Amino acid sequence: MNYRESSMIVDIFTESHGLAGFIVSGVRKTKPVISPVVFTPGYELNLIFYEQDVHRLWRIKEASIGTQLDRTPFDVIRGNTALCMCEVIKKIVHPYDTHPSLYQLISSYFIALDREEKTANLLVHFLAHLSVELGFGPKGEDLQGPVYFDIKSGDFSPVMPPHPMTIDHEESALFQKILRLPLSDIPSLTMRRDLRQKLTDGMIDYIRYHSHASQEIKSYELLKKLW
Repeated sequence: MNYRESSMIVDIFTESHGLAGFIVSGVRKTKPVISPVVFTPGYELNLIFYEQDVHRLWRIKEASIGTQLDRTPFDVIRGNTALCMCEVIKKIVHPYDTHPSLYQLISSYFIALDREEKTANLLVHFLAHLSVELGFGPKGEDLQGPVYFDIKSGDFSPVMPPHPMTIDHEESALFQKILRLPLSDIPSLTMRRDLRQKLTDGMIDYIRYHSHASQEIKSYELLKKLW
């Protein structure tokens, strides 16, 4: 977000402090010390900043790209997928809650997004494993036969739940498969576009419900139009 004449306010998920808000001075000048390109969604950064009270924005002194991305910044679908992942994190993670394993999870998905040839199913895989990392992963994922996923309870069930917050049996079977599939095997994951969209819709509802996030994920609406 632009701030005053030449500064920016950015939210960055850090390994040491979790999700933190920063101000970057002079980044929008003609010849800035820190290029605004550095803050493109998906980049892993090396930061030097002044730590302050958590109720105030922290000021970045130096920032550089730690892991170079070759495709994501220049590809519309990859770039919007990265933006969607960032928006999900921003809206469901509590600020300044240190979570190193979550940091590693996020980092691994941004690297995969840039390197894998086929990335259409990466977001839904990310959402499924994010729910596990955040402590409200689905229960009953080993049930056999047709199942439904109850968004409210977080359970797979052979019986359709008596409310509309439900993922249908075809998408639920894919959900079970995704939970068992490591990130390294994501190229083997195939699904129809309509099923991917329905499952992703359900996954976002599931994560928002269990993290008590009232805000919609606006970037996802754009991403759906690009698929």
